[in-house]
Amino acid sequence: MALQRSHDSMDEKLWSRLPEDLMQRVLVFLPIPDVLRLRCVCKAWNSQLSYRRSLDCPISAAVSQALLSQQPYLLCLTAVASHPTIHVYNVSLRKWDVISLSFLPELDEISIIKSGGGLLYLKARVGHCDDTIFLTCNPLTKTWKQLPSVFSENEPYRSGMSSLTSMVCSSEPGRGYRIIEAGLNGLTDLRTKIYDSATGEWKTSGGLPSQVTGFESEGVIINDCLYGVTCLPYKIIKMELDGGSWSEFSPSLPKCAVYPHLVESLGEMVMLGGYDSCWEEGFIPEPTALKVWRLDRSKMEWECVSSLPDEMLEQHLTKNCFDSLKCAAQGASIFISNFDGSVVLVFDLVLNSWTRLLECPSLSNRQSCIEHMLRDFFSIRQASMERVLMSG
Repeated sequence: MALQRSHDSMDEKLWSRLPEDLMQRVLVFLPIPDVLRLRCVCKAWNSQLSYRRSLDCPISAAVSQALLSQQPYLLCLTAVASHPTIHVYNVSLRKWDVISLSFLPELDEISIIKSGGGLLYLKARVGHCDDTIFLTCNPLTKTWKQLPSVFSENEPYRSGMSSLTSMVCSSEPGRGYRIIEAGLNGLTDLRTKIYDSATGEWKTSGGLPSQVTGFESEGVIINDCLYGVTCLPYKIIKMELDGGSWSEFSPSLPKCAVYPHLVESLGEMVMLGGYDSCWEEGFIPEPTALKVWRLDRSKMEWECVSSLPDEMLEQHLTKNCFDSLKCAAQGASIFISNFDGSVVLVFDLVLNSWTRLLECPSLSNRQSCIEHMLRDFFSIRQASMERVLMSG
Protein backbone atom coordinates (compact mmCIF):
# COMPACT_ATOMS: atom_id res chain seq x y z
CA MET A 1 0.00 0.00 0.00
CA ALA A 2 1.43 3.34 -1.03
CA LEU A 3 2.01 5.77 1.77
CA GLN A 4 0.45 9.18 1.45
CA ARG A 5 2.98 11.96 1.14
CA SER A 6 3.34 13.95 4.34
CA HIS A 7 2.79 17.31 2.68
CA ASP A 8 -0.73 16.22 1.64
CA SER A 9 -1.79 16.62 5.26
CA MET A 10 -1.08 20.35 4.88
CA ASP A 11 -3.46 20.72 1.96
CA GLU A 12 -4.62 24.36 1.89
CA LYS A 13 -8.15 23.41 0.88
CA LEU A 14 -8.46 21.13 3.91
CA TRP A 15 -7.22 23.72 6.40
CA SER A 16 -9.26 26.52 4.83
CA ARG A 17 -12.41 24.54 5.63
CA LEU A 18 -11.53 23.98 9.27
CA PRO A 19 -14.67 24.46 11.42
CA GLU A 20 -14.79 27.69 13.39
CA ASP A 21 -14.79 25.99 16.79
CA LEU A 22 -11.60 24.09 15.89
CA MET A 23 -9.98 27.26 14.58
CA GLN A 24 -10.77 28.98 17.87
CA ARG A 25 -9.12 26.12 19.73
CA VAL A 26 -5.96 26.69 17.69
CA LEU A 27 -5.95 30.46 18.08
CA VAL A 28 -6.49 30.30 21.81
CA PHE A 29 -2.98 28.93 22.39
CA LEU A 30 -1.20 31.77 20.61
CA PRO A 31 0.47 34.60 22.56
CA ILE A 32 -1.76 37.65 22.85
CA PRO A 33 0.45 39.96 20.72
CA ASP A 34 0.28 37.40 17.89
CA VAL A 35 -3.50 37.22 18.20
CA LEU A 36 -3.72 40.99 17.80
CA ARG A 37 -1.62 40.83 14.63
CA LEU A 38 -3.60 37.92 13.20
CA ARG A 39 -6.71 40.06 12.99
CA CYS A 40 -5.03 41.85 10.06
CA VAL A 41 -4.27 38.68 8.06
CA CYS A 42 -7.65 38.24 6.42
CA LYS A 43 -11.34 38.93 6.90
CA ALA A 44 -12.03 35.37 8.02
CA TRP A 45 -9.50 35.51 10.87
CA ASN A 46 -10.63 38.96 11.88
CA SER A 47 -14.16 37.56 11.99
CA GLN A 48 -13.01 34.63 14.11
CA LEU A 49 -11.45 36.93 16.66
CA SER A 50 -13.95 39.74 16.84
CA TYR A 51 -17.18 39.21 14.96
CA ARG A 52 -20.28 38.57 17.00
CA ARG A 53 -21.33 35.55 14.94
CA SER A 54 -18.30 33.52 15.99
CA LEU A 55 -18.82 34.18 19.66
CA ASP A 56 -21.58 31.68 20.16
CA CYS A 57 -19.10 28.78 20.07
CA PRO A 58 -17.70 28.48 23.59
CA ILE A 59 -14.27 26.94 23.96
CA SER A 60 -14.02 23.89 26.19
CA ALA A 61 -13.18 24.31 29.86
CA ALA A 62 -9.93 22.38 29.40
CA VAL A 63 -8.74 24.73 26.66
CA SER A 64 -9.82 27.75 28.69
CA GLN A 65 -7.91 26.57 31.73
CA ALA A 66 -4.83 25.94 29.59
CA LEU A 67 -4.96 29.52 28.32
CA LEU A 68 -5.63 31.06 31.71
CA SER A 69 -2.70 29.22 33.27
CA GLN A 70 -0.34 30.13 30.42
CA GLN A 71 -1.13 33.78 29.80
CA PRO A 72 -2.04 35.67 32.97
CA TYR A 73 -1.55 39.42 32.72
CA LEU A 74 -1.15 42.28 35.15
CA LEU A 75 -2.51 45.67 34.30
CA CYS A 76 -1.61 49.27 34.92
CA LEU A 77 -3.06 52.42 33.42
CA THR A 78 -1.22 55.41 31.99
CA ALA A 79 -3.34 58.50 31.39
CA VAL A 80 -2.32 60.29 28.18
CA ALA A 81 -4.63 63.26 27.68
CA SER A 82 -8.09 61.80 27.06
CA HIS A 83 -6.77 58.57 25.48
CA PRO A 84 -5.23 56.30 28.09
CA THR A 85 -2.83 53.48 27.43
CA ILE A 86 -2.70 50.25 29.37
CA HIS A 87 0.55 48.48 30.09
CA VAL A 88 0.16 44.74 30.55
CA TYR A 89 2.80 42.38 31.88
CA ASN A 90 2.84 38.86 30.46
CA VAL A 91 3.90 36.71 33.38
CA SER A 92 4.80 33.66 31.31
CA LEU A 93 6.85 35.60 28.72
CA ARG A 94 8.24 38.04 31.31
CA LYS A 95 7.69 41.11 29.17
CA TRP A 96 5.54 44.24 29.09
CA ASP A 97 3.08 44.99 26.29
CA VAL A 98 1.37 48.30 25.54
CA ILE A 99 -2.20 48.55 24.29
CA SER A 100 -4.01 51.77 23.49
CA LEU A 101 -7.55 52.58 24.58
CA SER A 102 -7.88 55.28 21.93
CA PHE A 103 -11.01 53.57 20.61
CA LEU A 104 -12.92 54.89 23.64
CA PRO A 105 -14.89 58.12 23.31
CA GLU A 106 -13.27 61.31 24.57
CA LEU A 107 -13.58 61.15 28.36
CA ASP A 108 -11.96 62.76 31.39
CA GLU A 109 -10.43 61.16 34.45
CA ILE A 110 -10.75 57.57 33.29
CA SER A 111 -10.07 55.03 36.01
CA ILE A 112 -10.24 51.25 36.01
CA ILE A 113 -12.58 49.97 38.70
CA LYS A 114 -12.43 46.27 38.03
CA SER A 115 -11.52 43.74 35.39
CA GLY A 116 -12.32 40.18 34.53
CA GLY A 117 -12.39 37.79 31.61
CA GLY A 118 -10.69 40.25 29.27
CA LEU A 119 -13.10 43.08 30.07
CA LEU A 120 -12.43 46.36 31.85
CA TYR A 121 -15.01 48.11 34.02
CA LEU A 122 -14.31 51.85 33.88
CA LYS A 123 -15.46 55.05 35.53
CA ALA A 124 -15.06 58.42 33.82
CA ARG A 125 -16.30 62.00 33.73
CA VAL A 126 -17.87 63.59 30.65
CA GLY A 127 -16.44 66.98 29.71
CA HIS A 128 -16.00 69.47 32.53
CA CYS A 129 -19.26 68.66 34.26
CA ASP A 130 -19.68 66.44 37.28
CA ASP A 131 -21.51 63.68 35.39
CA THR A 132 -19.95 60.31 36.16
CA ILE A 133 -20.51 57.46 33.74
CA PHE A 134 -19.65 53.77 33.93
CA LEU A 135 -18.73 51.63 30.96
CA THR A 136 -17.21 48.30 30.01
CA CYS A 137 -14.75 47.73 27.21
CA ASN A 138 -12.83 44.94 25.54
CA PRO A 139 -9.33 46.16 24.56
CA LEU A 140 -8.76 43.13 22.35
CA THR A 141 -11.80 43.65 20.13
CA LYS A 142 -11.83 47.46 20.63
CA THR A 143 -15.46 47.52 21.65
CA TRP A 144 -17.11 49.41 24.49
CA LYS A 145 -20.52 49.94 26.00
CA GLN A 146 -21.84 52.60 28.35
CA LEU A 147 -23.82 51.06 31.17
CA PRO A 148 -27.16 52.46 32.28
CA SER A 149 -26.96 54.66 35.34
CA VAL A 150 -26.75 52.69 38.56
CA PHE A 151 -28.63 55.50 40.30
CA SER A 152 -32.06 57.00 39.77
CA GLU A 153 -32.46 60.24 37.85
CA ASN A 154 -32.57 62.43 40.97
CA GLU A 155 -29.87 60.47 42.79
CA PRO A 156 -26.40 61.94 42.22
CA TYR A 157 -23.22 59.89 42.48
CA ARG A 158 -21.38 60.54 45.73
CA SER A 159 -18.01 58.96 46.29
CA GLY A 160 -18.27 58.10 49.95
CA MET A 161 -16.91 55.10 51.76
CA SER A 162 -14.66 52.59 50.07
CA SER A 163 -17.10 50.35 48.23
CA LEU A 164 -16.79 46.71 47.24
CA THR A 165 -16.83 45.93 43.53
CA SER A 166 -16.62 42.59 41.77
CA MET A 167 -16.96 41.38 38.20
CA VAL A 168 -18.12 37.87 37.37
CA CYS A 169 -17.78 36.50 33.84
CA SER A 170 -19.56 33.32 32.85
CA SER A 171 -18.29 30.78 30.32
CA GLU A 172 -21.84 29.62 29.61
CA PRO A 173 -23.36 30.90 26.33
CA GLY A 174 -25.78 33.74 26.86
CA ARG A 175 -24.87 34.33 30.51
CA GLY A 176 -22.48 37.22 29.86
CA TYR A 177 -21.12 38.95 32.93
CA ARG A 178 -22.29 40.54 36.16
CA ILE A 179 -20.98 43.55 38.05
CA ILE A 180 -21.60 43.77 41.77
CA GLU A 181 -21.44 47.13 43.56
CA ALA A 182 -21.88 47.24 47.34
CA GLY A 183 -21.93 50.55 49.20
CA LEU A 184 -21.18 52.50 46.03
CA ASN A 185 -22.91 55.72 47.06
CA GLY A 186 -21.54 56.36 50.51
CA LEU A 187 -22.55 55.63 54.07
CA THR A 188 -26.18 56.56 53.53
CA ASP A 189 -26.66 53.87 50.88
CA LEU A 190 -25.85 50.31 51.92
CA ARG A 191 -27.69 48.69 49.04
CA THR A 192 -26.05 46.15 46.76
CA LYS A 193 -26.48 46.78 43.05
CA ILE A 194 -25.97 44.02 40.48
CA TYR A 195 -25.66 44.68 36.75
CA ASP A 196 -26.48 41.72 34.47
CA SER A 197 -25.24 42.06 30.91
CA ALA A 198 -27.81 39.50 29.76
CA THR A 199 -30.62 41.91 30.67
CA GLY A 200 -28.69 45.17 30.42
CA GLU A 201 -30.14 46.35 33.73
CA TRP A 202 -29.12 47.00 37.32
CA LYS A 203 -31.11 45.38 40.08
CA THR A 204 -31.05 46.03 43.82
CA SER A 205 -30.12 43.14 46.06
CA GLY A 206 -29.61 42.70 49.80
CA GLY A 207 -28.17 45.57 51.80
CA LEU A 208 -24.90 45.55 53.69
CA PRO A 209 -24.96 45.12 57.47
CA SER A 210 -25.59 48.48 59.14
CA GLN A 211 -22.25 48.46 60.99
CA VAL A 212 -20.23 48.39 57.75
CA THR A 213 -18.43 51.70 57.20
CA GLY A 214 -16.40 50.67 54.17
CA PHE A 215 -14.12 47.97 52.84
CA GLU A 216 -10.44 47.53 53.51
CA SER A 217 -9.66 45.95 50.13
CA GLU A 218 -11.18 44.52 46.98
CA GLY A 219 -13.49 41.55 47.12
CA VAL A 220 -12.69 38.01 46.07
CA ILE A 221 -14.98 35.33 44.62
CA ILE A 222 -14.59 31.74 45.81
CA ASN A 223 -17.11 28.98 45.15
CA ASP A 224 -19.82 31.38 43.92
CA CYS A 225 -19.53 33.60 46.99
CA LEU A 226 -18.23 37.16 47.17
CA TYR A 227 -16.05 37.90 50.21
CA GLY A 228 -14.88 41.27 51.48
CA VAL A 229 -13.01 42.63 54.51
CA THR A 230 -14.69 45.58 56.20
CA CYS A 231 -12.88 48.57 57.61
CA LEU A 232 -12.27 48.62 61.34
CA PRO A 233 -13.35 46.61 63.10
CA TYR A 234 -12.02 44.07 60.61
CA LYS A 235 -14.58 41.45 59.65
CA ILE A 236 -15.10 39.22 56.64
CA ILE A 237 -18.58 39.31 55.19
CA LYS A 238 -19.86 37.27 52.28
CA MET A 239 -22.68 37.28 49.77
CA GLU A 240 -23.87 34.31 47.76
CA LEU A 241 -23.96 35.37 44.13
CA ASP A 242 -27.32 33.72 43.53
CA GLY A 243 -28.84 34.54 46.92
CA GLY A 244 -27.92 38.20 47.20
CA SER A 245 -27.90 38.37 51.02
CA TRP A 246 -24.89 39.34 53.16
CA SER A 247 -23.71 37.51 56.27
CA GLU A 248 -20.65 37.47 58.50
CA PHE A 249 -18.05 34.84 57.72
CA SER A 250 -16.14 32.93 60.36
CA PRO A 251 -13.41 32.61 61.50
CA SER A 252 -12.32 36.05 62.61
CA LEU A 253 -9.06 37.48 61.33
CA PRO A 254 -5.76 36.92 63.18
CA LYS A 255 -5.45 39.43 66.01
CA CYS A 256 -2.23 41.04 64.78
CA ALA A 257 -3.24 41.29 61.11
CA VAL A 258 -3.70 44.86 59.81
CA TYR A 259 -4.65 46.23 56.40
CA PRO A 260 -5.77 42.76 55.21
CA HIS A 261 -6.31 41.74 51.58
CA LEU A 262 -8.12 38.61 50.41
CA VAL A 263 -7.19 36.66 47.26
CA GLU A 264 -8.06 33.26 45.84
CA SER A 265 -5.11 31.00 45.09
CA LEU A 266 -5.47 27.39 43.91
CA GLY A 267 -9.06 27.39 45.13
CA GLU A 268 -8.10 28.48 48.63
CA MET A 269 -8.75 31.71 50.51
CA VAL A 270 -5.48 33.49 51.19
CA MET A 271 -4.95 36.71 53.12
CA LEU A 272 -2.04 39.13 52.91
CA GLY A 273 -1.50 41.99 55.29
CA GLY A 274 0.71 43.84 57.70
CA TYR A 275 1.64 42.34 61.04
CA ASP A 276 1.71 44.45 64.20
CA SER A 277 2.24 42.37 67.33
CA CYS A 278 1.41 45.32 69.61
CA TRP A 279 -1.64 46.61 67.75
CA GLU A 280 -4.90 47.13 69.58
CA GLU A 281 -8.16 48.32 68.08
CA GLY A 282 -8.50 52.07 68.35
CA PHE A 283 -4.81 52.75 67.69
CA ILE A 284 -3.06 53.42 64.39
CA PRO A 285 -1.36 50.22 63.18
CA GLU A 286 2.41 50.20 62.81
CA PRO A 287 3.13 46.97 60.92
CA THR A 288 6.65 45.57 61.07
CA ALA A 289 6.17 42.68 58.65
CA LEU A 290 4.17 41.53 55.63
CA LYS A 291 2.64 38.10 56.19
CA VAL A 292 0.61 35.57 54.22
CA TRP A 293 -2.12 33.49 55.86
CA ARG A 294 -4.06 30.56 54.39
CA LEU A 295 -7.51 29.55 55.60
CA ASP A 296 -7.60 25.94 56.76
CA ARG A 297 -11.24 25.13 56.05
CA SER A 298 -11.06 21.80 57.86
CA LYS A 299 -10.30 23.64 61.12
CA MET A 300 -11.71 27.01 60.05
CA GLU A 301 -8.52 28.66 61.26
CA TRP A 302 -5.99 31.02 59.69
CA GLU A 303 -2.54 29.53 59.26
CA CYS A 304 0.50 31.77 58.69
CA VAL A 305 2.41 30.32 55.75
CA SER A 306 5.07 32.93 55.02
CA SER A 307 6.55 36.36 55.77
CA LEU A 308 8.27 38.71 53.36
CA PRO A 309 12.01 38.48 54.14
CA ASP A 310 13.23 41.44 56.19
CA GLU A 311 15.79 42.49 53.57
CA MET A 312 13.10 42.61 50.86
CA LEU A 313 10.77 44.50 53.18
CA GLU A 314 13.41 47.15 53.89
CA GLN A 315 14.46 47.39 50.24
CA HIS A 316 11.09 47.51 48.50
CA LEU A 317 8.39 48.63 50.94
CA THR A 318 7.95 51.39 53.49
CA LYS A 319 6.05 51.36 56.76
CA ASN A 320 3.51 53.80 55.34
CA CYS A 321 2.62 51.76 52.26
CA PHE A 322 0.67 48.92 53.88
CA ASP A 323 -2.67 50.72 53.70
CA SER A 324 -2.32 51.24 49.93
CA LEU A 325 -1.06 47.86 48.73
CA LYS A 326 -2.89 46.12 45.88
CA CYS A 327 -3.05 42.36 45.52
CA ALA A 328 -4.06 39.79 42.92
CA ALA A 329 -3.49 36.09 42.38
CA GLN A 330 -3.14 33.68 39.46
CA GLY A 331 -2.68 30.02 40.24
CA ALA A 332 0.01 29.71 42.91
CA SER A 333 1.38 33.22 42.23
CA ILE A 334 0.23 36.10 44.42
CA PHE A 335 1.15 39.63 43.31
CA ILE A 336 1.57 42.57 45.68
CA SER A 337 2.05 46.10 44.37
CA ASN A 338 2.76 49.35 46.14
CA PHE A 339 0.62 52.39 45.34
CA ASP A 340 2.55 53.85 42.40
CA GLY A 341 3.36 50.51 40.78
CA SER A 342 7.11 50.97 41.14
CA VAL A 343 7.38 47.67 43.01
CA VAL A 344 5.50 44.44 42.32
CA LEU A 345 6.41 41.47 44.49
CA VAL A 346 5.44 37.88 43.74
CA PHE A 347 4.85 35.17 46.32
CA ASP A 348 4.61 31.54 45.18
CA LEU A 349 2.25 29.67 47.47
CA VAL A 350 3.60 26.25 46.44
CA LEU A 351 7.31 27.03 46.44
CA ASN A 352 7.01 29.42 49.40
CA SER A 353 9.31 31.86 47.61
CA TRP A 354 9.42 35.64 47.11
CA THR A 355 10.64 37.49 44.00
CA ARG A 356 10.33 40.93 42.48
CA LEU A 357 8.64 41.47 39.12
CA LEU A 358 10.47 43.18 36.28
CA GLU A 359 9.78 46.91 36.45
CA CYS A 360 7.81 48.52 33.64
CA PRO A 361 10.21 50.89 31.81
CA SER A 362 7.35 53.08 30.58
CA LEU A 363 6.48 54.05 34.15
CA SER A 364 9.89 55.44 35.05
CA ASN A 365 8.53 58.96 35.55
CA ARG A 366 5.98 57.69 38.06
CA GLN A 367 3.20 59.72 36.51
CA SER A 368 1.06 56.62 36.49
CA CYS A 369 0.20 53.89 38.90
CA ILE A 370 -1.16 50.40 38.84
CA GLU A 371 -4.88 50.93 39.07
CA HIS A 372 -5.71 47.28 39.26
CA MET A 373 -3.93 44.01 38.81
CA LEU A 374 -6.10 41.49 37.10
CA ARG A 375 -5.71 37.88 36.32
CA ASP A 376 -6.41 36.27 32.95
CA PHE A 377 -6.41 39.63 31.16
CA PHE A 378 -6.82 38.61 27.53
CA SER A 379 -8.60 35.29 27.59
CA ILE A 380 -9.81 34.61 24.08
CA ARG A 381 -12.69 32.67 25.55
CA GLN A 382 -13.80 35.72 27.46
CA ALA A 383 -12.87 38.05 24.64
CA SER A 384 -15.98 36.56 23.14
CA MET A 385 -17.81 38.75 25.62
CA GLU A 386 -17.89 41.27 22.79
CA ARG A 387 -21.24 39.65 22.10
CA VAL A 388 -22.48 41.29 25.26
CA LEU A 389 -20.84 44.62 24.58
CA MET A 390 -22.30 44.80 21.09
CA SER A 391 -25.83 43.85 22.10
CA GLY A 392 -28.50 45.85 23.79
